[in-house]
Amino acid sequence: MKKVVLSLLVIMVSVSFSVDANAQLLKRLKDKATRKVQDRVEQRIEQKIDEKIQEVAYRTVDRSWNSIFGKSPSGSPEESKGAAPSGLPFKMSANVATEDVYTFSKRSVMEIVSNDDDTEGPVLMKMFTTPNGDYSGTMYVTEEMRGNGEEMFMVYDYKNEAMVMLMESEEGKYSFAYEWSHPEMDDSQVDSLNGDYSKYYEKYESLGTKNILGYECDGYKQVTEDGTVEFWITNESIEGLNSAVSANSSTKYMRSNPMMMFPGGTVLEWHSKNNDGEEMDMKMIELNERVDKSFAMRDYPVIGGM
Repeated sequence: MKKVVLSLLVIMVSVSFSVDANAQLLKRLKDKATRKVQDRVEQRIEQKIDEKIQEVAYRTVDRSWNSIFGKSPSGSPEESKGAAPSGLPFKMSANVATEDVYTFSKRSVMEIVSNDDDTEGPVLMKMFTTPNGDYSGTMYVTEEMRGNGEEMFMVYDYKNEAMVMLMESEEGKYSFAYEWSHPEMDDSQVDSLNGDYSKYYEKYESLGTKNILGYECDGYKQVTEDGTVEFWITNESIEGLNSAVSANSSTKYMRSNPMMMFPGGTVLEWHSKNNDGEEMDMKMIELNERVDKSFAMRDYPVIGGM
């Protein structure tokens, strides 16, 4: 009798263990299936979020192109997907080399006022330089950007021949990277002067001298059949400023503007008016203010690339 009871107990325990094991197995399979579904749902949500962020990012960079470089002549900027308008020396690429960190130690600010219909209010061109001269940075502050709550910082990387747009908006931080064919300076006129720059300015009317932000400047004026130009230039060395101004030669404010091309110095103030009534005033309002500004590329994931 005891053997029978013992056998029944063994059978009951075995059945109970088997049922429990099967239940645990079914639970694990169910949990695994649930996790797979959740993972797929999360992946789809993340994909949709990434697509939305990219869509907003492309719209943001397109607005920035319009504000700083002018509208693309080749079509709607909303269709450009972050590509640079045609005619500019930038090409989006997934293989652009950049520095890990960009650090700047000095800032110069130029105020630009124009009666151009595309420009509302004064524009501040903030230029940042570094002692090693491998790169410079520029931030344009416009009424449009103030209204959108957006911030864009452009790094002109001379060493890597790259231009990087660092963007920041409500959606977060991101960047666009471009190959950059930066323009070469034409030094033929400068070389012919053999260091005697006074000969170059003999064709201009002298306006005397004045002090701008602690720098002694010579003033010059020229009246031609196209209009009138007045500018003030200093021959004192200002670290990296000429390169920073020249790097912005593709922007609509500096395009076809010869202010950075005068030899033997740096233009700190510029006034021009042509016969069509177009006027532009450019004046340095801050110079060589020491700053400590850094951008780590890991904080600005690159969007796009072709």
